[in-house]
Amino acid sequence: MSKINLLRYSIDSVEEIANLQLVDITVSETETTWLEVVGIDELNIIEQIGAQIGMHHLAIEDVISIKQRPKIDDYERGIYISLRTLEYINEKIIDEQISIYICKDMVVSFSERASGLFNSLKDNLRAKKGILRNHGADFLAYAIIDTVVDNYFIALNKISTIINSLETELSTFDIVQHLKDIHHIQRQIISVRQSIWPVREVINHLLREEPGTPLLTPITCIYLKDVYDHVVQVIENLDLMRALSRGLQDMAISSMSYRMNEIIKILTIVSTIFVPLTFITSLYGMNFEYMPEIKSKYGYIAVWCLMLGVALFMIRYFRRKRWI
Repeated sequence: MSKINLLRYSIDSVEEIANLQLVDITVSETETTWLEVVGIDELNIIEQIGAQIGMHHLAIEDVISIKQRPKIDDYERGIYISLRTLEYINEKIIDEQISIYICKDMVVSFSERASGLFNSLKDNLRAKKGILRNHGADFLAYAIIDTVVDNYFIALNKISTIINSLETELSTFDIVQHLKDIHHIQRQIISVRQSIWPVREVINHLLREEPGTPLLTPITCIYLKDVYDHVVQVIENLDLMRALSRGLQDMAISSMSYRMNEIIKILTIVSTIFVPLTFITSLYGMNFEYMPEIKSKYGYIAVWCLMLGVALFMIRYFRRKRWI
């Protein structure tokens, strides 16, 4: 079920309305309005909101198409932006879409579900922290985008922690299980990269907008450059993590090969040691009546001493060759 929240503010005041009704949606030319729509499963509500604020019908279609890559579209009466929000919950990446529509004196955000992603941003607006309340809708849109991008670092830090843990435990636990974990992390990195990479194009497109237009002021462009730098940093971190995960995979495979070679070496040494012993025992197992040592009082002990001597000699020889 869709839920509509309104937050309207100016330099001196903040007005907040939860569970807003569609008939109460108004835009003030002296204040900045943030309309937050949580839940996009009710198409009729999305269409009614779009009709009231003058959204293009293609933008409305993009809002309800939640599997698309991040993008930006310019329309006559506003700018539509779609981004991916990332949360790392129970070792899983929760990848969802957030749509942002910027128009004169108003920003509308469409989220798939309720989350605490923008709680700090709302708290800053209520407490008049920072310079957010000194600027218009375009600066609010920047703040929303910046919050989404900053949240990427939290997800990346958790992935980085898992990679570091795997690197530490790789030599002490089950290699096969670690290979499965490494493959899981690699898939997550690829998925995150696919969600974040197009964001750079979105920010770059905004920066190419002509400064001073009604929807984008020069000061907002300055702050968007900082967001662009953050996105580039996130992508570079992802590339580094992907390289580290590949290194862990190579290390795990090399470790498995090394252990296999050690096992084969030990088995080969044992087999080689027992070859002459087997020959000796088989020789004295031929059961001929006339064998020189067959009636010797100390023949049995002598054969045992001979076999032990041969085994010790071969072990010493292998050690001198550094085979063991």
